[in-house]
Amino acid sequence: MSRRIFPEGRELPQELRSLFVPFDGIWPGYLATVGIPILKGRDFTEADRGGAPGVVVINATLASMLWNGADALGKRISVTGPKGPFLEVIGIARDGKYRSLGESPQPYVYQPVLQSYDPKMTLVIRTTGEPLSVTAAVREQIRMADPNLPVSDIKTLRDQLNFSLFPSRVAALTLSGFGVLALFLAAIGIYGVVSYAVAQRTHEIGIRIALGAKELSVLKLVIREGLFVVGVGLVVGLSLAFVASRLIESFLYGVSATDAITFLTVPIVLGVLAVLASYLPARRATKVDPLVALRYE
Repeated sequence: MSRRIFPEGRELPQELRSLFVPFDGIWPGYLATVGIPILKGRDFTEADRGGAPGVVVINATLASMLWNGADALGKRISVTGPKGPFLEVIGIARDGKYRSLGESPQPYVYQPVLQSYDPKMTLVIRTTGEPLSVTAAVREQIRMADPNLPVSDIKTLRDQLNFSLFPSRVAALTLSGFGVLALFLAAIGIYGVVSYAVAQRTHEIGIRIALGAKELSVLKLVIREGLFVVGVGLVVGLSLAFVASRLIESFLYGVSATDAITFLTVPIVLGVLAVLASYLPARRATKVDPLVALRYE
């Protein structure tokens, strides 16, 4: 659920007045279970229940948005209107990922579940062994607490991540396939260009060989020209890729848009392909018979 936020004693900037912030009702210990540390203040306790003063834990992004870097502990916010009732900020939690792994930092608010009851809840359990091995024991404990309480959709965090990442992985595999195809076509293109260049220079190569050019020098000559074509393409392509990478930065997770390994690997792979694609025409050029080459038109 998302609600508008009204900080006590101050008016929000125009750009934040229509901001709706997601809320979650959680039990004490939830943040520690999912690995979200409290940066300042405290977590909820069993004392934070109905009848007690209303409290919230907010994340670092929301604290920065509402109070511009000032200490948010002890400040109060309302979700019903600028006149309250107000809820005291007792903790600042580190930012997490709430809707997708690739999202930018989002504001978030946690309330104690005993002050914001929701009949539909998610039970999160941290184990030291195989997660699904505790399923039967958990079901039994829930049955003992309430035999009529339904339990469904049991899955591990890894399963949940795999489900969330499935569209991205399909897209990545598809794009990788196109990338491999593009490399293959690039190799064929280099081979074709170099072969054509060798055919056009058969007369020249024959003269070089007739004048005593070594096989290795002819080989280097042809391969160097193939690498020159690839080098020009790499300079232009990497420059455009560096600019275009900014457009896809929001879709990436766990890797920078200007990842150094990627920008180093691609030129190396293309360079190796250029050498391999140039080798056959170059090898053929070294076998040119000077007499045939001199008669070539």
